[in-house]
Amino acid sequence: MRVILYMLSVAALFFSASCSHADRGGKVETEVPRTSMDPEGLGGRQVLVYEGTLPAASGDGITCVKLTIESREHSGDGTFTLERFYSEVDACRREVSVRRGRRYTLRGIPENADATVWQLVTEEGDETINLLKEGGDTLTLLDAKQRILPSVSGFELILKEKTID
Repeated sequence: MRVILYMLSVAALFFSASCSHADRGGKVETEVPRTSMDPEGLGGRQVLVYEGTLPAASGDGITCVKLTIESREHSGDGTFTLERFYSEVDACRREVSVRRGRRYTLRGIPENADATVWQLVTEEGDETINLLKEGGDTLTLLDAKQRILPSVSGFELILKEKTID
């Protein structure tokens, strides 16, 4: 009896597979299912551009910055480019330096165990920046121990552009 059920199952599978290749009017399907293109489920490539102010790398003064994050849509890791500009009046677009490196996503800060922190580590490894991700469009600077800075600091980056391929 088991042999007969097995043979019927194989026959049904064979016929259902052959029916799926029915004539489609000479057209060949070229679209690859998303699960094949993205086996890890990380989504498409995304680019996020933030602008705002951070302390100068030297520790003297404030600089305007443009932070570009590149990653997969559902990945916590990626790369970054940080462009720093002078913060003199009417001169917020004069380039000072460009740093590149890796972006990592961490969970929790002393004030909030569920907080999302983006940690930027330069290629040279000589600078680490911790940013608290608040809502969908704001990054706030944290200190080296991932604590929130006094509210008077105003060191925030705001999302200006988002593209997903």
